[in-house]
Amino acid sequence: MRKRGVVGALGILLWGCGGAPGWVTACNKPATIEQDKVVACGAADILEGDVENATSLAGAKARDKLATFILQAQKRDGDTKKLYVELQGTELRTKWVAPNKVFVLVDMDVHMSQKAQIKQSLTSAKPGLTPESQDQHDKVKKE
Repeated sequence: MRKRGVVGALGILLWGCGGAPGWVTACNKPATIEQDKVVACGAADILEGDVENATSLAGAKARDKLATFILQAQKRDGDTKKLYVELQGTELRTKWVAPNKVFVLVDMDVHMSQKAQIKQSLTSAKPGLTPESQDQHDKVKKE
């Protein structure tokens, strides 16, 4: 009887601690500024037990939210051209693994977000060309 009570109490304690962190429930929201950091959450399904791939995909989704935040902060959301944002200094703050989904929290310093470079996407880029060599290729092509 005593053994059952201890096991039951331990089960209740573990069950109470097993919930998701608060940031996971807000994962569908856009990036925000918290304590001098731009913070974004991303989530991805775990397919065929591959947690690493799901973590990578969730991180990419979170970085996409960071890029959208930067574009909006720099008033570039009305551009019709395809743009890409060069993110520097992003950090995986934490991750949480649920039975079938991975959640990651990515952040970057606010000052680094203000220095982020926004460039036009290379939709007609030749394979193997860097953005600089593509620019040079385009200049030669126009001449």
